[in-house]
Amino acid sequence: MFYLLKLEKILMDKVLLLLPVPKYLKRVLEKKYGEYFQATETTLLGFTVLQILKRKSEIKYDYIRQNQNDYFRVYIGVRKAVIKGFIFNQKRSHQLAKTLERQTKEELFTTTILNKENYGIEYQVTLLNFLDFYDIPDEELTYETLRKDFNRQKLKLIQKLKINYTKKGKKNGIL
Repeated sequence: MFYLLKLEKILMDKVLLLLPVPKYLKRVLEKKYGEYFQATETTLLGFTVLQILKRKSEIKYDYIRQNQNDYFRVYIGVRKAVIKGFIFNQKRSHQLAKTLERQTKEELFTTTILNKENYGIEYQVTLLNFLDFYDIPDEELTYETLRKDFNRQKLKLIQKLKINYTKKGKKNGIL
């Protein structure tokens, strides 16, 4: 009971912003940042959210993501909200959600490639471990979708990581 009262008191001194994201991404963000994420300049997500806040409202965009099924809660201290503003532009919030989704997948795919190169862990294992670790069901993100996205981006990421292959498929170079 005391914990709930204390939690309510903490949340009362905050402004709540709802970031529209796909359900699977909400699971990832909650695991990374916690259920009650306080936006500060010390994290990339917090810094980005604080930078896109506005004092005045702008044109309302009627943009609905096809796979936006949930909201990630971002809390901002009242003092910060007074200084920065607390209007969370709909267009910017959707851009931020799309960027977070892209960044999360790029981190996963980079880890997948590095696991294969450094430890011999198959791509499939890393992708399935990601889905398992974040408890992402097939209704939110299927392995097949993730695999196809990975295959589309794999060569570009390998080139970024400077992993070279000869025609016979052997590694020719170092990371």
